[in-house]
Amino acid sequence: MRIFFYVMMLLIINFNVKEQPTDYKSIRDNIVTFRCGKVDIDIVYQTKEKLLNINSSAISSNIFLYYKDIADCYYRIWGKTKDVEDAYLAIDFNKKSINKNKEYSTGYWDIALIYYFLGECNSGDNYWEQYKIEERTFRRRPGTNKTAARTL
Repeated sequence: MRIFFYVMMLLIINFNVKEQPTDYKSIRDNIVTFRCGKVDIDIVYQTKEKLLNINSSAISSNIFLYYKDIADCYYRIWGKTKDVEDAYLAIDFNKKSINKNKEYSTGYWDIALIYYFLGECNSGDNYWEQYKIEERTFRRRPGTNKTAARTL
C-alpha cells in the first residue's frame, strides 16, 4: 500500500510540474555572452552546452533565435576545428531557425555562406537565391523597419 501511495504521489507531481513557457529573448543574454568579433572558443563550447541543455519545448516565443544561436556556436566551432560535421550542424540549426520563422532571411544567408565555404556551390546558390527572394519580399511588407528587423 505504501509503495502504491509513493508511486501515485510521484505521478501526480510529475504530471503537475510543468516548465513555464518562456520567451527566449528574456533568457538569451544570460546564456549567449558573445555576439560579434573574436571570442574564446571555450566560451563558445560552454554556450553551446548551455543551449543544448535547454528544454526547447518550453520556449514559447522567439525559438528561431534559439536555433540561430546554436547554429552560430557550431559555425564558430567549425572555424576552429575544421570538422565539417560542425558545419553541417550549423546548417541544420539554421534550417530549424528558418522553419520557425520564415521571415528570418539571415538564416538563408548563413546557410549559403557555409555551403560556399564547403565548396558545395550549387547548394550555396540555392540558398543565396532564397535569401534574395526573402529580402525582396521583406522590403515590400508594410511598416517594415529594416534596421529593427536586423537587430537580434
